[in-house]
Amino acid sequence: MDISLLNELGIIYISKYKDLKTGEEFFQRILEIDNNNRRALLNLGILYMCEYNNYIKAKEYLYKVYENYPEDIILLNSLAYLNLFVDINKSEEYLIKALDLEPNNNNTITNLGNLYMEHIINHKLSEKCYLKVLELDPENEIAYNNLMILYSKKYKRED
Repeated sequence: MDISLLNELGIIYISKYKDLKTGEEFFQRILEIDNNNRRALLNLGILYMCEYNNYIKAKEYLYKVYENYPEDIILLNSLAYLNLFVDINKSEEYLIKALDLEPNNNNTITNLGNLYMEHIINHKLSEKCYLKVLELDPENEIAYNNLMILYSKKYKRED
């Protein structure tokens, strides 16, 4: 069976049917054909991190991708999330590296803003990130929502 088709089936089973096990099996079948397949490894890493909360297994898959594709934006964002509770500085490093590669990537800028707001607690940098997203996409509801949260935190601190 075609690797692209297996990947799409894995994504469909996970996202549409919420059948994680079957989706995972499709990604594993890809690795039987090509044990370094970037998309299958990345999808398995994200699945283990976000759905199974198995960060050790997620790390194995994601770092295997990183060995061969250190400039993959989705991977860098995923590694930032993976390191969020282990090494905040590493999370920031991955997001900054992603922005060096794609300076106008709204998802990465938002993730960096969230990191600054929730974990590093630098509200000025957080605000700068969300305003940058709005500069790129004035209709971005996530950036507006995050700014409201940020400003409410700021005003609570001032009370």
